[in-house]
Amino acid sequence: MPLSNSITPAARGRIVVAGASGYLGSRLVKRFSANGYEVVALVRSRNSLGHLKGMTGDFLVEEIRSEMSDNFSSQNCEAAFNCVASYGRRSESIGEIISANTIFAANFFRAAAGSTARRIYQIGSALPPEINAYSLTKSHAFDWLRLTATSAPEKQFIHLKVQQFYGPGEEEDKLITYLLNQLGTGGPPLKLTDGTQRRDVIYIEDLLSAIETIFEKYGKFGLTEFELGSGQSIAVRDIVLEVAKAIQSNRKLDFGSITRRAGEPENLCANITALRDLGWAPKWSLTEALVEMTASLSPEKPA
Repeated sequence: MPLSNSITPAARGRIVVAGASGYLGSRLVKRFSANGYEVVALVRSRNSLGHLKGMTGDFLVEEIRSEMSDNFSSQNCEAAFNCVASYGRRSESIGEIISANTIFAANFFRAAAGSTARRIYQIGSALPPEINAYSLTKSHAFDWLRLTATSAPEKQFIHLKVQQFYGPGEEEDKLITYLLNQLGTGGPPLKLTDGTQRRDVIYIEDLLSAIETIFEKYGKFGLTEFELGSGQSIAVRDIVLEVAKAIQSNRKLDFGSITRRAGEPENLCANITALRDLGWAPKWSLTEALVEMTASLSPEKPA
């Protein structure tokens, strides 16, 4: 079913997803819609649907109102997800990053807490706050979530500290897709850092199933934080080599030719004990995920 201005009544409650035009937000919309929820996909403009464009499903696309509480007018609202994120990779000003990641989040939490929604989720970052404007403003959003939770103890507030995720159709500046594109073409040696820093990367299908597990199985009210990732860190160098192997790339790799950014952590890895306690475990290895991502690539061997 194409995008619509109305949705078919469902037996399950309504879920409001902000940042629905983004990569993760759009997939949450599709996932919850397929599971029988009434989903409202919040976007800044219906003329800019991003990843929602061409997506099928029984969900409502709604523009963000100047008074955000109007987006929560339904008495059947079950949950709210804030997936809005400005990474600062597209020349956004500091003010624009603060507005998207912190100010919008604070207003969203306030509107959701004042509605019938019993569960309010924030998609956060696993990066330390001091890394960049994105991670700092995301940490401030968590502060606002914590503050909002104190005023509504009868509701559930979930902060998801998400490690780096990847999947087909993601933005081209994301690590795995960037490497697939760069290593899939000829050219001079690809300049890279030394690659000794270790990162926890999680495939989009595993990330969605982890969020779904928390949503369906975790019932405690108040504020809770979950770390979302594969639970294993991999050296960036090994990630690069795994991508090169997956597409049989012959492009030379110039490790160490780029200096790492100041303060970059040596190791980032999610503690997924709480998720495992809920019965969740990752199913996709990097190797398996790369097979899935490259399935639609040209069969010709890259130069």
